[in-house]
Amino acid sequence: MRNYTRKTDRGAPPDILMRAAQEVLRNNKSKAAAAKDFNVDRMTLSRFIKKIQQSEDAITGYKAVAAAKTIIPETMEKDLAIHLVTLCDIFHGLSQKSCRVLAFEFCSRNNVNMPRSWSEHGLAGQDWWLKFAERHQLTLRAPESTSLARASAFNKPVVNKFFSNLAKVMDEHKFSPNQIFNCDETGLTTVQKPKAVVAKRGTKQVGSITSQERGELVTVMYAVSASGNSIPPMMIFPRVNYRDHFIRGAPPGTIGCANPSG
Repeated sequence: MRNYTRKTDRGAPPDILMRAAQEVLRNNKSKAAAAKDFNVDRMTLSRFIKKIQQSEDAITGYKAVAAAKTIIPETMEKDLAIHLVTLCDIFHGLSQKSCRVLAFEFCSRNNVNMPRSWSEHGLAGQDWWLKFAERHQLTLRAPESTSLARASAFNKPVVNKFFSNLAKVMDEHKFSPNQIFNCDETGLTTVQKPKAVVAKRGTKQVGSITSQERGELVTVMYAVSASGNSIPPMMIFPRVNYRDHFIRGAPPGTIGCANPSG
C-alpha cells in the first residue's frame, strides 16, 4: 500500500516499551508490575524483552512487520542501490522502468521470492520502487547530454595531469586571485518563451505574439575571477556583419561581434 496510515492506536511506543524493559532487566521488577506501571500489555512487553535480549538492534513493532515483508534482503538491496548509483556516475544511468526491470532480473537470478505481479509483468512494482528509492535516497534527475569523447576524457590520469600542470604554473608565476579567471559560455535565444496566459477551459490551442517562432542562438561569454570580480560579457551573433544596436540594453561594457557560425 503506497500511502498507508495506521487505523488504530494499539501498541505502546518504542520508548515506553524500552523504559519498561529496563525496569525489568536492570531493577529486577516483575513483568506484570512493569506492564501495569507503564500501561502496556504484559505479553507485548514480554515479547519485546525477549527480542532485545537476543539483539539490542532488534526491530520491533510495526517496523518489524514491514521488515518481515521485505521482498529483497537488506544486503542485496544495498548492492542493487550501489550498482544503480555507479551506472549513473559512469554516464549510463537507467530510467525508472529500466531499474524496475533490473530489480526483477536481479531477484530471478538470485532465486528471491517475488510477488506474482512481478513475474506477470516482468518488472518490479511501482510501490516497491517508491519505497526502495526512499530507503536509499534515490531520485529521478534529468541528465545533461554528454558526448562519449568528453566522458572518456574525464578520467583520473587526465585530471591529475591537469592539476600537476596547474600547480607548476602557479608556483612559477605566483598569480594572485584577481589574476585568475574562469571563462564559460552559454546560449541565449533571440525569441523568449511566452508566459502562461489566461484562456477558456477546454481550449485546444493558445498562441502568443513573438518576434519569430524560432529564434537564433546567441553565444554569450562570461569571465569571473577567483576574487569574485567579473568583467562585462561578450556576445557573439550568428551573422556576417555586426551592428551596434544588437547589444542595445545589454549590461554596460558588453562587447558584441558577429560570426557566420555563431
